[in-house]
Amino acid sequence: MPRQVCSGAMLRCSLGSNLSFLTVQPHNRVIATNPAANIHDNKPGVNFPPFGVCVNIGGPCVPVTPLPWKLGGKPVKIGSGGILTLTEADTLICQVGGVIKVIDPGQNCVYINTYANVYIKQNAKSVETTKTQETTKQCPKSLPDQVPEGWRSYGDGSVFHCGYTGIVETEIPTPDHLQLECFYDESGQLVDENHEFAGCRGTPNQYDAHESPISHTFLDSGGIIRSGLPAFLESRRHDLVSLWRKLKNWTLD
Repeated sequence: MPRQVCSGAMLRCSLGSNLSFLTVQPHNRVIATNPAANIHDNKPGVNFPPFGVCVNIGGPCVPVTPLPWKLGGKPVKIGSGGILTLTEADTLICQVGGVIKVIDPGQNCVYINTYANVYIKQNAKSVETTKTQETTKQCPKSLPDQVPEGWRSYGDGSVFHCGYTGIVETEIPTPDHLQLECFYDESGQLVDENHEFAGCRGTPNQYDAHESPISHTFLDSGGIIRSGLPAFLESRRHDLVSLWRKLKNWTLD
């Protein structure tokens, strides 16, 4: 089974009340497609900040983690030296108590097979990686009479998608298969890059909004943080144009 290498991972401490992000130091990182952490990225204050309040001591949760990350299975090696990278299956034991786990590896580009080593050629300008595919499906050209098999209704699209009707793939996305969103205007026409309100079109998801709402919001290139503002402004422009057209038609009548 493929294992996902960590890059900018989101962590959770079992005794801490908050989440934390893993920082991969420039001198201690392995480059695949994104900077990849290794099992020695275990230093509090360097690789991750405190985890909020620790229930054991009733104060700031500053982990004591002198040992490297504990492997969660067969190790993944990367680079010409065969460095053991940090994966989403590994854990870090805190001597104060509790366990630090990866809840989102943050690596959105490449899955690396557990039984294969990926070697980076020194002095090479490029790295050989598996070419990813954005999606295997396409949006129907017009609004279907009913939601097709393998899709679900988007729900309320008034905030970011002009109030248009939308459908979303039911398949949970992976880095090499994005989750497609499709939106249709009042006439049932697909909203694409050539549409009058192109900014309200669907944006493929790297994380499912229902299964991984935090990752969808903060890490997804099609999520609220990265794509929300342009879509929100386009939706407000659509609202104003629609109102003006209604008033114009009303005065003509």
